[in-house]
Amino acid sequence: MRLKSTLWALAFACAAVSCSDDLENGPNVNNNNGEMGEADAYLKVVVNSDIATKAADPAEEAGSHKEYEVKDVTIILFNNGESSTNYDFGADSQIKGVGFAQVGQMEGSSTDNHSFMAQIEVPVSDPGSTLAGNTYGVIAVTNLGGSKDAPNELYKAIKDQTGDTKITKGSDLADYIIKYDQYNHKTNGFVMSTHAMQWPLETGDRSEVTFDENPTNENNAPTVNVYVERLAAKIRIKEDQDKGANFFYTITSQETPSNTIAKVALRQAAIVNQLNSGSYLLKRVSNTINGEGDITAGEQTYLGPEVWSMDNGTKVVTANYVIDPWFFKKNASADLPTATAQLSYSNPYRVGEQGTMNNIDAIWDSYSKKTSLPGEANDNGAIRLAYVMENTTKVGTSLQGYATGAVFKATYYPAQMSEVDETGSITPKPVTYGETAFKDIDNTTTGKTFYRYEGKIFKDDDAIFAYYLNEHGHFDADGEHANCNYTDFIGDKFSKLNIADFHEHFYTDEEAKHDPFGYLDYLHKESKKNPNATTFGEITGVNDFTAYMESKPDATTYNDVDEFINGECYYTYWIKHQDNKNSHLIAPMEYSIVRNNIYDLQISGVSGLGFARSMVPDPKDPTEDSNQLLNVVLHVKNWTVRPNSDIIL
Repeated sequence: MRLKSTLWALAFACAAVSCSDDLENGPNVNNNNGEMGEADAYLKVVVNSDIATKAADPAEEAGSHKEYEVKDVTIILFNNGESSTNYDFGADSQIKGVGFAQVGQMEGSSTDNHSFMAQIEVPVSDPGSTLAGNTYGVIAVTNLGGSKDAPNELYKAIKDQTGDTKITKGSDLADYIIKYDQYNHKTNGFVMSTHAMQWPLETGDRSEVTFDENPTNENNAPTVNVYVERLAAKIRIKEDQDKGANFFYTITSQETPSNTIAKVALRQAAIVNQLNSGSYLLKRVSNTINGEGDITAGEQTYLGPEVWSMDNGTKVVTANYVIDPWFFKKNASADLPTATAQLSYSNPYRVGEQGTMNNIDAIWDSYSKKTSLPGEANDNGAIRLAYVMENTTKVGTSLQGYATGAVFKATYYPAQMSEVDETGSITPKPVTYGETAFKDIDNTTTGKTFYRYEGKIFKDDDAIFAYYLNEHGHFDADGEHANCNYTDFIGDKFSKLNIADFHEHFYTDEEAKHDPFGYLDYLHKESKKNPNATTFGEITGVNDFTAYMESKPDATTYNDVDEFINGECYYTYWIKHQDNKNSHLIAPMEYSIVRNNIYDLQISGVSGLGFARSMVPDPKDPTEDSNQLLNVVLHVKNWTVRPNSDIIL
């Protein structure tokens, strides 16, 4: 798997920058009234949209106008000490100033590099003695909203205008959390922030600016390049015209590939575990590890590049991690820590704490946004499923309660179902859907209710019970009861069923006693009510199998029996950022979401029947599943496009 970022442009944005520490403590504070003298310092900012390679070189994509449009820009100045000539951003960097401006219309909308114009004017204290001749590193953030009269929260935190947060050094800025309702705001647009202080790395222009002796002269404004990326990631899906047009798939027998055993129509998709508790303003990465190495919270690099490579011979991965705000709080129990900063998700893939949403069907009904399939392509030939925040985990916490994934609701059409005939035998019979033969159905066909038991598909409960009796009954091959079966438990034959024979042939050991419906246990208990009875017909009120099942409430479920109403089932797919091509071993950064990436899903096949509605998700289950039923081709774009293709459900 390969990784890239996309960088976006505003060209020649003129920015006036305030010096925050000088505003508060500058040498020219007016001692008579406590007010500061004001002037304007000017800075031209070029926010670049050149494609940036990070871990590798996958395909990239420009995105739509709303995804790259810059409506405002906040500029932050920093240094690493008055005498330092190092302008790499770090935890101890000192924040020296902040500027803000709204941005005009895009200049040259048809050009490859999108450019925007802005004029920032910010009052500073005696810029001639504080900014003149000095050099600063520059961090840029776009689309935070606000105005000159009502600045955004980041601006106010740097200017110490908010009681909740004060930003004075690099770690404060890097730890600043962009909220879920802000990173992809429908009004302000996509928040973007500096991803590197230099691009290309080692050779490109650095995000540094040196002011001349007259920084208040806008005609002499110095120019600085900054390199930004969106905090959001995007997930899309695209149909495979060759293998699954209209998201409709054929399943063949593994033993006889020419034999079609079922068809599947994907009806809806929902993106689950969308982290919504916030994202770091600035990207950070861990130290690089090899193989099964571990990382610590103390070794983090702001604005560092992603590293990921795999030895083709040993398959050992060398990588670092992208770290989200809850990375080190996620644990093997898949808890949602709330002690300090709360970790939370939209569309969580876990049962409710109060006993509600106790299976996948109830969880699905609770999801706020589901996308119908097939649907009209609305994003470069694909269907957009969601914009999401960064969500990363260690290998050991790559669990279904944390990882971002896709849940699909589908209709499964078996070609055959096992039925019980008048002799009590179980026979697979072709299924007709309404008046449509199996060979003629398509993704619009209404499904049929069926049941799964011990991996086999049955038409109804009667067929399952008959199958159970045939598998677990004990008969003498040539004896009187050689042909005893399901038919002895219904109608007139049931009233004649000898109780002693029942215990000898059907209730003989622990395995045989416990059918999935509890009917044999029921008969055993009923037989004790009249010790003198020799047949079940002599026991008052005892039910045959048909009456017994009809007496159960409609919502009754049975262990080991899965009901698929109208053929409805669910499939899951956990989205990959990297891929070590090993379904038995999770690699660093394999199941993660990283900012500024597009995760393109393409389902190329379905290999079996999905989850029944009664399935209870376990958030502690690992994301890696060697029995994955979706064949997914995943593409990740830059926006880095990360292909999740050849998905087999």
